[in-house]
Amino acid sequence: VPHLAALLSTTASAPTTPAAPLRFGIKPETVPEVSEAVRRVLSMANASNAEVTQAKVARAIEAFASRPGDTGSTPVQVAVLTVKIENVRAHLKQHVKDNPSKRGLVMLVNKRRKLLKYLKRTDFDSYRRTVYSLNLEKEVKE
Repeated sequence: VPHLAALLSTTASAPTTPAAPLRFGIKPETVPEVSEAVRRVLSMANASNAEVTQAKVARAIEAFASRPGDTGSTPVQVAVLTVKIENVRAHLKQHVKDNPSKRGLVMLVNKRRKLLKYLKRTDFDSYRRTVYSLNLEKEVKE
């Protein structure tokens, strides 16, 4: 399971390299020989915020899924909520007086807290792996 920084990174150092993630869910290995112009258009550097968030959520699901198609297990839900929380926190850094978003952030954090409490109670090893890989040690009160 990767660390949170790897999940939240949106672009590689050079967005036009063949290994860089592409938009619209296209995997770089499926289009190995395309022109530089097409690669720039498909680059995540040109993606909207919604596309970037969607890609981050997809990476989180892929990283924490216990089997293919797993989107509902507790570690996956915690990872997706963590991505959403980071997105809202970044928004609130620019828009400090956005009270409805603050309320949404509190709701997301509480939902994640409850899921982590459930995970700790039912599967402690999975809880520790999830908390460590999402770098939530300082946010989780033992």
